[in-house]
Amino acid sequence: MDGSEPPVLLLHGSLDTLVSPLQLARMYEKLKAEGADAEYELVKNAHHGDLPWYQDAVITKVVDFFNAKLGAFPSVKVDGTTL
Repeated sequence: MDGSEPPVLLLHGSLDTLVSPLQLARMYEKLKAEGADAEYELVKNAHHGDLPWYQDAVITKVVDFFNAKLGAFPSVKVDGTTL
């Protein structure tokens, strides 16, 4: 890592036993130390890819991150429905 990385959103489950949350926290700290645009959030009561990952708050966090970094996507009409 040298600070030239693209924006990074790091999300980790607080109850993940497959990968320690400390690993992602260290990665975040290293990215920030190098001046990278990085965000880190620990998802409470989430294991490794279980149901808490699909809650509105997590989905909104990801969508907001992409919209902020890439710009909002234009809406598209499909069969008369705006997506």
